[in-house]
Amino acid sequence: MRLMVFLTSLLIILSTSFCTPAQVLNIQDGIKLFDQKQYEKAQVHFQSLFEKHPDNADVACYLGKSALASGDYGKAVEVLEKAVKIDSTRGDCYYVLGLAYARTIPEVGVLKKVGVAKKMQGAMLSAVRLDAKNSDARISLISFYLSAPGFAGGSLDEAKKHLAMLKEQSPDRAFIIEGSVLEKEEKYGEAEAVFRKGMQESRTPINVFNLAGYLMRRKQFDEAISLFNEYLAMDSGWLEPKKAGAYFMLGLIYQEKKMQKESEEAFHAALILHPDQWMEKEIKKRF
Repeated sequence: MRLMVFLTSLLIILSTSFCTPAQVLNIQDGIKLFDQKQYEKAQVHFQSLFEKHPDNADVACYLGKSALASGDYGKAVEVLEKAVKIDSTRGDCYYVLGLAYARTIPEVGVLKKVGVAKKMQGAMLSAVRLDAKNSDARISLISFYLSAPGFAGGSLDEAKKHLAMLKEQSPDRAFIIEGSVLEKEEKYGEAEAVFRKGMQESRTPINVFNLAGYLMRRKQFDEAISLFNEYLAMDSGWLEPKKAGAYFMLGLIYQEKKMQKESEEAFHAALILHPDQWMEKEIKKRF
């Protein structure tokens, strides 16, 4: 279960950055649709613009992000790869491309997973190289180093190196991932203290989710259930699979507690929110 939780954590990587709006195009309608969480409509809008302006990196980046939020991961990768070819200086686009690669990892065959993981790593490295202050990209990169196996690029040393950079550049955000680094080092008391302090200082969705995930991995199931349910009642942002991931983790917890009905209900809710093949396959294995 521990490996499954780390993979699920990788798939729910944090995402809060936005692409830079194009000044020469009227894309505000699409941005408005996106902000209203009408992701599929936003994707249609930006697709129409992209067909007219295929060399515009802003439009390509927004289209890729909308496709990613809609669950159209293959399209997101395709368009975002074009976006960074159009303008290789766009760290924001590389960041969203890294997220898109992460989403496709479960959908490809075993032999291709390592290649896609390395592409994700490369995109995130490009994002922080181009914009060292992009804390979201650096947090995602640290998460990758912590969750990926060594042969796919995982490295505790690299995670700690980038955590040190994050502390220098964005000390107010370092705690988001610091607990995970301490956990990887098996410093469980310190890790839990960091997770709890983060939630006490700011009871945001990500802080609630992080503590819930930690408690789940430490088999403190009752408090984890309470926190996951609290998280599900929050507005967690534009990547809805994060909530699907919370339901998935609840399903795993209920299975551990031999609560079959609750487990089935949680897994079903995960699939309703995010009906992808990987999640469906993992759930079917458990019944």
